[in-house]
Amino acid sequence: MNSNGYNVRNIAGKYYLYFGDEQVMTPDGSDIFTTSEELAKLLLMGAEEYGVDTESVLSILSSHSLSGDLLQ
Repeated sequence: MNSNGYNVRNIAGKYYLYFGDEQVMTPDGSDIFTTSEELAKLLLMGAEEYGVDTESVLSILSSHSLSGDLLQ
């Protein structure tokens, strides 16, 4: 667990995005999570590269925050 930067935590089979010890949420306050380890890695890479700008078309968080768990 990384307490200084972005990290993903597996909690009961769901991968949640965190920044340090704070859970990253969508603009409307929903959890950002996936059940796919591969998608969790992409979310983490996107957050590390682009931050949590959910309006940036470059960030996977923008599409994920609007559509939920893409692989479900």
